[in-house]
Amino acid sequence: MKEFLKNNALFFSLWILTFILLGIAMCVIPKAELHLQMNACHNYVFDVFFKSFTIIAEYGLFVLVFILLFIKVGPTIYLTVCGLSSTIIVQIIKHIVNAPRPKLFFESIGSFDMLPIVEGVNMHNHHSFPSGHTTTFFVIFGGLSVILTYWLCKNNKNNWAYFLQFICFGLAVLGAYSRIYLSQHFAADVFAGSCIAMVCLIAWYPLFGWLAQKHNRLFNYKIPIGKQK
Repeated sequence: MKEFLKNNALFFSLWILTFILLGIAMCVIPKAELHLQMNACHNYVFDVFFKSFTIIAEYGLFVLVFILLFIKVGPTIYLTVCGLSSTIIVQIIKHIVNAPRPKLFFESIGSFDMLPIVEGVNMHNHHSFPSGHTTTFFVIFGGLSVILTYWLCKNNKNNWAYFLQFICFGLAVLGAYSRIYLSQHFAADVFAGSCIAMVCLIAWYPLFGWLAQKHNRLFNYKIPIGKQK
């Protein structure tokens, strides 16, 4: 586990730094005001980009898991378990808390006209906390970062590992911000969603290492493509 944390230090450090800053902002700025401040820059290009980018959380994990089946089964199992466990946790908390989404919240305080709405987005009303899309974004890109870092560090390509961690973290944050930009979630929802994903990625990593060390044949198995000699 120490080696895992050391190898993935950049991704985790960026996450800790970003969400410490977000946590401070949530403590000193009221929820509605913070949401409006984080949505201060709306334009047509951003609308199209974030409306399209957020869809990755709906299908991206399935696509990535499918692709990994043709590369190695070990990472596929790891990512699948992280995805399933995080989804279950998110859904349980969502239905227990049943927090209002920004649309319903701003309607309740008589300020719906102030809420930035992107045309063509189906706005939800309930189960805002935590953000399931954010959790999935961090499972996808955080998991991809862990997997690629494992392979690169194993081949003494640490510099490439750090570069990929930076890129993966940036993509995860973009996905998380898309939920705020589209007014589907508040900052607290995104904060909690990322925490759930990170906990699952760390908690299930021993399974990844156990498969790699104790069941190497299963870990390296892949669905064959074409004729096998």
